Amino acid sequence: MKNIVLGILGIALVVFLVINSKRDGASEKVSDETPRVMAPEEVALAVGETGSFSNLSVTLNQFVADYRCPVDVQCIEAGAVVVNITLKAGEEELTLNKPSDEVPLEFAGHKISIVDTNPPAMSGKVIDQKDYVVTFFIEPTITVGEKTDENKNTPQENEIISKLSGTTWVWEKTIMNDDTTTVPKKPGVFALDFSADGKVSGTTDCNGFGGSYTLGADNTIAWGPFMSTLMYCDGSQEAVFTKSVSESNSVFFTEEGNLVLLLPYDSGSVIFKKK
Repeated sequence: MKNIVLGILGIALVVFLVINSKRDGASEKVSDETPRVMAPEEVALAVGETGSFSNLSVTLNQFVADYRCPVDVQCIEAGAVVVNITLKAGEEELTLNKPSDEVPLEFAGHKISIVDTNPPAMSGKVIDQKDYVVTFFIEPTITVGEKTDENKNTPQENEIISKLSGTTWVWEKTIMNDDTTTVPKKPGVFALDFSADGKVSGTTDCNGFGGSYTLGADNTIAWGPFMSTLMYCDGSQEAVFTKSVSESNSVFFTEEGNLVLLLPYDSGSVIFKKK
C-alpha cells in the first residue's frame, strides 16, 4: 500500500513539472514577442567619427559652417551650425548637409537632430575642424508593432494633407522680413505637387525634382532630400526656389486659400497659389 501511494505521488510530481515547464515556455515566448522600444540617445562625434544607435550609424564627415552667436557677444538669435553627415541603416545610405536649426531629419525609422556643439563660438576666434564636437539626438520614429496607417495622423495633420494634396501649387513670390521680394521670372513653371502618402514633386524653370515631406505638431513640416534631373540652364532661379522650399519648416493657408511655407526664425515666407 505504501509503495502504491509513493507511486501516485511520483506521477503527480512529474505531471506538475511538465505543466509548469510548458507554462514557462509560453511565458518566454510572449516575452520574446513583446515590442522593444529603444530609448532616445545622445551621440557626440568629432569630425571623422561614427556613432551608432540600434541599426543606424551616423558619421560626421565635415563641419560646414558655424553661424552661432559668440558667447562674448549679445545677439538676438542663438544662430546655428551646418554639418555634413552620412547616415546608414542596412542597405539605405544618405549623405547631406544638416543644419542644427531645422526640424529633426527622419531616416530609416529614426529622427536625427543636433542638440549641442562644442567648443562655444568666440568672437575673433577661428575653431579648427578637428576641435569641433557635435552632439546628435537620435530617437526611433516607429516602434515594433506600431501601426503606420493614415489613422495615426492627428486631425490637424490630416486636414493639412487634404489641403496640400490633389492640387498643383505654383510659386507666386517669396517675401523676406526686410521686405525683399523675389518673384519668378517665368511665372507658372515653379510648382509643387503633394501626395497624401508623404511624397512631393516639383518643377522649376530648368529641372524636375522629387522627395518627401513629413508633417509634425504645430503645422511644422520637414523635407526629405530632393532628387533632381541635372540639366544646366543659364540664369535659372532653380537654386533660389529649391533652397527656400527645403529650408522652410512650417506650413499654413491664408484666407484666400494660398499656401505659405515659413522660413526659419520667421525670416520670410514662400507663397504659392493654386494652379
